[in-house]
Amino acid sequence: MKKFAIAAVAAAAGVANAYTVGTFNNGFVVPNVYFDANETTAVGLTNQTGSTVAVYWTFFDQNSNHVQDGCFTLTDKDYEPFVWNTKAGFGLSGARGYLTFIAGATTSAGNTLQTVCGAAAFAAAPAVALGASASVVTQGGFNTLTSAARLSGNAFQVNSTGKSVAFVPVIDGPVAIAATRDITTMDKNSVAYVGGAAQVNDAGNIVAANNGGNPFTLNAAGDTYSSVTPTMTMRYFVDNATGGTDTRIVVWSTGTQKKSHTVNVYDDKQNRQSVNFVLSFDELDNFDPETIVGRPSTFVDGFVDWTVTAASLATNATTPVNQNGSIMTYSVISAPAFGAVQTVLGSHR
Repeated sequence: MKKFAIAAVAAAAGVANAYTVGTFNNGFVVPNVYFDANETTAVGLTNQTGSTVAVYWTFFDQNSNHVQDGCFTLTDKDYEPFVWNTKAGFGLSGARGYLTFIAGATTSAGNTLQTVCGAAAFAAAPAVALGASASVVTQGGFNTLTSAARLSGNAFQVNSTGKSVAFVPVIDGPVAIAATRDITTMDKNSVAYVGGAAQVNDAGNIVAANNGGNPFTLNAAGDTYSSVTPTMTMRYFVDNATGGTDTRIVVWSTGTQKKSHTVNVYDDKQNRQSVNFVLSFDELDNFDPETIVGRPSTFVDGFVDWTVTAASLATNATTPVNQNGSIMTYSVISAPAFGAVQTVLGSHR
């Protein structure tokens, strides 16, 4: 178990370079949300905007279909707990999905931050670095608002029966919303990309230079794009026994990931085997590496390398055509001998 502890720390050490975490922005995504009689997801929000903001939240199912939404206000320096089983509506016990939290703004009065909940929420969200003056620009079909909204969040999966509290990674913003969408009535095409995740982009789909688009995939010149196909490294630790040491690898994206994916799996001795894993839902799913057909039985501690191409993650946004989406992975490892459930962020390169 000491070996596992060291391996978990080593895998997490590169997280700062892999994803954007621990920052303030226009909002964030909690990629894996669930409750039943024994457990629930608890989210905490902090407002460092300098003023009151209206926060719009939406719960999507695993295929990114809109299920439930709401709004609440946060005063400056406010911390707000958001416990999912107390917020969820009828019939959602046992339903898995994800949550978005986005600061509201208005299209009038200089695009100022929205301080009360209402139906006039601005349709788009910040998609550039904070600090610029408030203005609206169109980038490849996305409206982006440069505002001073500064929200952050953290999340945990609390299991009262198992007496465990597992870390749930929060994906930092900016959360970019398609130009024709409104954050009060979001659907599966609303969230175009999330800045804190890894980005997947297919340069072959670009129709013209200088047409804007995802600012996270611009090249150094700032006017053309290059293909972005990140390789995700996802940790696993298993023992080939039911109810023993188990791993669930969670995959969240803004694209369409529902298919079989061919990957390389490695053990802790640098041995490699090509195998496949299947995702059964469009935008949120998890799989058990212990059940992967073709995995050598000696491969009990290691990682999965998955190169995410445009074919792996088809876009579900209509514009811009070059956008394939954002992706984030992490592993939830339950090792009884270790005494707790561990969360290990997947890295990418």
